[in-house]
Amino acid sequence: MIESKNLNNAKYFFLITSLLLIITAYGFSSKITVDAANTGSAAQRAAAYQKERLRRARVSRWYAVCTNVGRIMAKKNFRYSNGGVSKSFRTALKKGKKRCNCARYVSWCLQEYGAISRKKTFYANEGGGINKSFKSWGKKVSVHRVYRSPARAGLKEGDICFWDGVPHVCIYAGRSASGRTLWFDGGKVATRSNSEGSTYSKYGRRHLGYLDGRTISYIVRIRDLQ
Repeated sequence: MIESKNLNNAKYFFLITSLLLIITAYGFSSKITVDAANTGSAAQRAAAYQKERLRRARVSRWYAVCTNVGRIMAKKNFRYSNGGVSKSFRTALKKGKKRCNCARYVSWCLQEYGAISRKKTFYANEGGGINKSFKSWGKKVSVHRVYRSPARAGLKEGDICFWDGVPHVCIYAGRSASGRTLWFDGGKVATRSNSEGSTYSKYGRRHLGYLDGRTISYIVRIRDLQ
């Protein structure tokens, strides 16, 4: 019995000794440190994955808001107009003022998403600047002066873009499988006849080739989409 116990102890001692030799010979202690770092990296990767998943969910929600506002405008036969447009989407629906334009569409989308308060509106001027009905954008959005083409503007999904030389504003919606830029647009191009007074009929993410050669003057960026 004692002999068996001693044998087990000898085996245990031999095992420990062998492990120590391996640690010394192959720098296993360094590997432990590397493994610990890898564990930390895995945790960081998991955290980054979770952060990106939540960001994608917010982008999807933003896109859903933009699509839904456009869909209702088309369904309710809203017309393109630069006058008599309600400050909020809900007021327009409630009072039956079925008029909209590119800037008011984007304003309504931001209101419905919760990035700006209701009745805050803005529009683009001829020089590419931003005219707004309020003093401060608040903490949920940031404004960036860029004056670059869409390809060089560092666009991020959901960015609101103002254009140099044309009073227009629309929303960048990523790229298609073929790499073409996609947009949410509430301007005349979203109407049946691309003209003043025409009813809205198009909505959702679409490629608008006429914007590819233009210059983005300002970007309004929703902070929680980044």
